[in-house]
Amino acid sequence: MARKPRIHFEGAIYHVTQRGVNRAPIFMDDADHRRFVDQLEETVAALGVRLYLFCLMSNHFHLVVETPQANLGAFMQRLQTAYTLYFNARHQRTGHLMQGRYGAVPVQGDRYLLNLSRYVHLNPVATSHPPAVPPKDCVGQLRKFAWSSFRGYAGLAPSYPFVDEGPMLALIPGEAERRRAEYRRFVEAGLKQVDSAWQAAYRNTRWGLGDERFQAQVRQALGGQNGPGAGAKESGFRHADTPIDSAKILRQVADEFGVPAGDLKRRSYRNRARGAALLMLIRNGGLTQREAAGRLGLGTGSAASQQMAALRAAMALDPELAGRIERLAAALRADRPNS
Repeated sequence: MARKPRIHFEGAIYHVTQRGVNRAPIFMDDADHRRFVDQLEETVAALGVRLYLFCLMSNHFHLVVETPQANLGAFMQRLQTAYTLYFNARHQRTGHLMQGRYGAVPVQGDRYLLNLSRYVHLNPVATSHPPAVPPKDCVGQLRKFAWSSFRGYAGLAPSYPFVDEGPMLALIPGEAERRRAEYRRFVEAGLKQVDSAWQAAYRNTRWGLGDERFQAQVRQALGGQNGPGAGAKESGFRHADTPIDSAKILRQVADEFGVPAGDLKRRSYRNRARGAALLMLIRNGGLTQREAAGRLGLGTGSAASQQMAALRAAMALDPELAGRIERLAAALRADRPNS
């Protein structure tokens, strides 16, 4: 049977899944999980992809991503190749690690996206319906599971700085400061009551996860009748973002951290503001990792990756720093005309 062609255009949102060969494990321990997360962060930054969610299981993973540059294939090739090389070297094996072609389902960016986020985040505890253990036990397990974006969304741990939580949390009604708690309740409610209609839509999707109009737009785009962008903006896909001027980003970072903007470019500068500046230049300024490194006088993309890894580690230990980064990210998102 011929492969169903993929749809690629600016601003598409996808639910991406991939399994190990013959459903074999692709993560053997926490070290493997950490390496994949680090590679995911580096690849998101380097390719300009917006990562909304992730969940890493023992033999497969889920990602929900938006591709402002219509480059899902390049993103997945880089991510999987780098991780496979690491895994094979560490575990003294050869050959393919991932099973065939990754799955990539276009998603409508509204309630379908929100319900998908619940499905992805519940994967560690709700692989069967009803769950194999009581819901109250599942809740405890879910809140402790480290290898997904749920704990950050739910306010149970510092957010991963490379996960763009704003669009998803914006789908939660109510006051902004209460949305994390509301999101946690929304996800955990799925342990007690299954949304059968959504589950059916998820299982039976052929052209994309969305309503009939959305799926018609995907079919039209795949057929090339009016070009891949035709009608997609009306059916729940997000637009490619307009980058924020780098100088403006650096001013906002400097203001948040209370330092002169010029200090962010000094090689001897040790404040976490430099890592924050790198992160914001990549996520909001449309720069590649290498370009952001050059903007701050770091020289190489790998140096930028090390700076951001150090920032993430510091955020895990310092809630005040994590809150500062989140405020800064929210302020910059508010400046983006297409967010």
